[in-house]
Amino acid sequence: MLVTALDILKKVSDFSHIGEKEILGRSRRQGIANARVLYWTCLRMNGYNIEAVSMLAGRDHSTVAKLTRDHYEQTKTPAINILKSLGGEVFEMMIKPQDFAKLTNKQKASYCKLSNNTVLRVLPLVNERREIVMKKIPDYKNYCVKTIWRVEK
Repeated sequence: MLVTALDILKKVSDFSHIGEKEILGRSRRQGIANARVLYWTCLRMNGYNIEAVSMLAGRDHSTVAKLTRDHYEQTKTPAINILKSLGGEVFEMMIKPQDFAKLTNKQKASYCKLSNNTVLRVLPLVNERREIVMKKIPDYKNYCVKTIWRVEK
C-alpha cells in the first residue's frame, strides 16, 4: 500500500525531532539535511519515482537521485522501520536500468511493481478516423523553426 507523502513527512519529523517545514526547507544544517534525505528515501522505498519525489521536495530530480543513492545504506533501516510503522509496502530503491535488466525475475520482484511492470497501452479510436497534421512555425524570438503536431478532426 502506498502511504501518502504527508503521513511519511509527519513520521520522519517525529522520528528525527525536526519540524516538517525545516525538512521541506532549504537549510543545509547536517541534522536537517539528514532528515530530508531520510524523507526522500522513505518516499522512494514506498514506490514514489524520482520525478514525484523531486516535485514534492521542490528540488531537481538529479539532486534527489544522487543524495538518496549516496546515503542509502545509512537511511535504509530507519526508512524500513518508518514505512512498516505506517503499514506501507517496502520496496528496494530502483537501480540503474542496465543493472535491473541483468537481474532474474525472482530478484526483480523485490523492486517496486509500479516501476518495473508499467505497460503503456494505446487504445484505438473507435469509428473515428483522424489525421495527424504537421506544421512548421517560425519562432522569431528564438531564431528557429518549431514543428507542431496536432490531430485534425
